Amino acid sequence: MNFLNQALLWGLAAVSLPVVIHLLNRRRFRKVPWAAMRFLKVSVEQNQRRMKLEDWILLLVRCAMIALLAFLMARPVMEGLSGVPGSKVAAAIIVDNSASMGTRENESTRLARAQEAAHAILSGLPGGTSVALAGAFHAHEASNDLALVASRIDEISQTDRHADLQQSLEVAARSLKGQAASVKELYLVTDAHAPEWGNFAALEARLRDIAMGVKVHLVAVGVPVRSNLAISSLRPAATLPSVNQPFRVDVDVTNHGSVSMSAVPVKLLVDGQVEGEPWIINELKPGGSQSATLYASLPSPGYHRVTVMLEGDEMPFDDRRTVVMNAREEVSVLLVDGDPGQEARDSETFFLR
Repeated sequence: MNFLNQALLWGLAAVSLPVVIHLLNRRRFRKVPWAAMRFLKVSVEQNQRRMKLEDWILLLVRCAMIALLAFLMARPVMEGLSGVPGSKVAAAIIVDNSASMGTRENESTRLARAQEAAHAILSGLPGGTSVALAGAFHAHEASNDLALVASRIDEISQTDRHADLQQSLEVAARSLKGQAASVKELYLVTDAHAPEWGNFAALEARLRDIAMGVKVHLVAVGVPVRSNLAISSLRPAATLPSVNQPFRVDVDVTNHGSVSMSAVPVKLLVDGQVEGEPWIINELKPGGSQSATLYASLPSPGYHRVTVMLEGDEMPFDDRRTVVMNAREEVSVLLVDGDPGQEARDSETFFLR
């Protein structure tokens, strides 16, 4: 058993007050002889034992009431007994929904497995537990309605962004710090994708600080992938493309997997429509990168989506990249003639007009 307000246990010292008052009432008074008291004295002597018993009972009741008041104000809680009335547990559950959690495993994704793990954690918490749920980019307020928290777990959606899980840990730690609970637990459900963790030394130090008052649980989901190709760079050669004028698009493809890949097609799409024939990379070894050159043209003035994509693999979030380009009917060019000459043909800009 523990107490949330241990300082108020000093109130138990007030139990001595009824005893002091009782002793003070027993002090000797000056006796004044009075003839009529003879008859009362006989009656008092006959009931003296019963009166002493009542006084002792009254004294014990007064002491017990003061002790109970101090005990309740100290807010006792039970530790280590799941589901016991009066137990106080606060928990924070972080479900990583960054881009890497979209990795496919059989018929499921890592995010789906993380949601299953979060439901399992939730079902193991005592009723009435205050639970703060957070994704990698959004946190909910703490609630002791476990059914509501379960519905929020199902609503966590996949994103295509990298997350700062250190920041998520900071937010969760602050939410637990404000909870008046004897047991505080933090669960981080993640695939431990390296880019989401940033500086490992800083993360280790922060986890050590949090663990001083909070039980930290790292729940890993997913298995390492063998094949993972990624579009690592997309560089259009034209900054001001004209309508129906082809321009070059340079692409870098990197193999982040552990196996070599062969006959890798690289496709280019304009507004979702395939443009020309795909570029074929004959072989790409693990850790290696190769460049591809594709050509695109924009069919009309205005903004268009130019996308380069690979065939989907186990980690689809890095299989495509898109840039938005503004096509123009014509581009205004300022010509500066340093030597106009006597006639138009003598001008240095004559053939550029």
